[in-house]
Amino acid sequence: MTKKRKTVLEMNEKELKRYLLKPSSYCTFNLPKYFDFSDVLKQADKILKHNSEDLNKVISEKENKEIIMTDINYNLVMNKDGLYDWRPLSLIHPVAYVGLVDKIKTEWKVIVKRFDDFQKDSKIKCISIPVESTNSHSDKAETILNWWENLEQASIAYSLEYMYCIKTDITNCYGSIYTHTISWAIYGKEKAKKKKKKGTIDRCIQSIQNGQTNGIPQGSVVFDIIAEIILGYADELLSKEIKLDVELDKEDFKIIRYRDDYRIFSNKKEVSEKILRKLSDVLADLNMHFNSKKTKMMDDVIINSVKDDKLDWTITDSSLKTLPINKDDSVIYHLSLQKHLLQIYKFQKKHPNSGSLIKALNSFMDRIQRAKKLPNDYRQILGILINIVVSSPKTVPIGMAIISNILMLLEGNSNEVEVIIKKIIERLKNIPNSGFIEIWLQRLSILVDKGYEYSDQLCKKIYNKNQIWKSDWFDENFNEDTIINEEYINNMKIKINREDVDIFYSYIRQ
Repeated sequence: MTKKRKTVLEMNEKELKRYLLKPSSYCTFNLPKYFDFSDVLKQADKILKHNSEDLNKVISEKENKEIIMTDINYNLVMNKDGLYDWRPLSLIHPVAYVGLVDKIKTEWKVIVKRFDDFQKDSKIKCISIPVESTNSHSDKAETILNWWENLEQASIAYSLEYMYCIKTDITNCYGSIYTHTISWAIYGKEKAKKKKKKGTIDRCIQSIQNGQTNGIPQGSVVFDIIAEIILGYADELLSKEIKLDVELDKEDFKIIRYRDDYRIFSNKKEVSEKILRKLSDVLADLNMHFNSKKTKMMDDVIINSVKDDKLDWTITDSSLKTLPINKDDSVIYHLSLQKHLLQIYKFQKKHPNSGSLIKALNSFMDRIQRAKKLPNDYRQILGILINIVVSSPKTVPIGMAIISNILMLLEGNSNEVEVIIKKIIERLKNIPNSGFIEIWLQRLSILVDKGYEYSDQLCKKIYNKNQIWKSDWFDENFNEDTIINEEYINNMKIKINREDVDIFYSYIRQ
């Protein structure tokens, strides 16, 4: 069987750098296709090579280096619930990003060796090491399939062996990481304390984010690797603590970790609970804590292995259809478009921002794309869609794609298209931390009202050529205007294609 993916631990230094300098590794959140970071990453790599791949040598010889490297990144706050829960994302200044990649590259052999140490205990299995696709599918698709195969499916298989499962995760994992623990994980705590110098990975990360030692950015694969280094170190510490407890070490149990998501399997409740307490102590020493609301013990391993949203949507989805497949290989639905969407809206009230919600909207988009004419109730459909997008911002790309397909059916009525887009803008403008929504809303409005001003800096970049990243901390020329593909904008239609927003589209088309 052809291998579908390989982990970063299977890469040498050169392969690792190539992988991390891919635009899809640099920016892991979904943006419209006219944003292209390939050229700025190449520019940054060239600047670093001129300076011996050393970020410290790039920094200008000015009086206060710490001040001039303040606020150098683009930061986006993604609203998670339409209200006041949000997730910070960052596009690190490309020069600083490549500098961090080069620093990791120089330490890569040591890091890979440490991962061998982290994974020695066969009872503790990490299945979240970042992967690269080795076929025609995207890295992100293979990452999700890796989760499905090695966490969900493996957990279900454990129902043959174990009666109990505790499931938990870490609260605000990336935001809780103490950067000094990176060196502890790589070199050991005592050695790391003696190795205090500018060249370490944690010092590099601190310089990238205003000298902060608490938290690491999110939004790039390189920080997923950093998180895995620290969490792998936690696995090693947990293994040592368990082995110190001779009676516990003799017990039959398994632990699966997918990044900050833990599942502890055993045949005795007290064994799982004891392991959980030890894990809590290990994580507390690393400045991390469990999410108590998501920590639960269950005696049904299968139910605990599959996400609630997936179980619920499997039932709901089947009830929407009259026949499984027709002669055109398309699902037949007995509900109207509006009633179908109302079912999805009802589902998202219970499972906001879930993967099954996005899957449900992808199926709905298939129906919209097959529509031969504009539905009479298109305004009601748009209203429901906007409310889904507001409450579940993960659905923004697919939601805007569906809206674009409806607007395409209105292309003969440009006035109506403009009216609808303005209504949508008005509906969304007062949502706090709505930068991500603005970016995708601009993808709709850009062909109708090029002069509309959005507040997000990436949106402004389309017209104003403003600076996304602060670059006065080094002396070499850096042109960031190339992140906008003008040719793509000039040739694009209002319709957003499903392959632009659905990471599994290539699988479906096979």
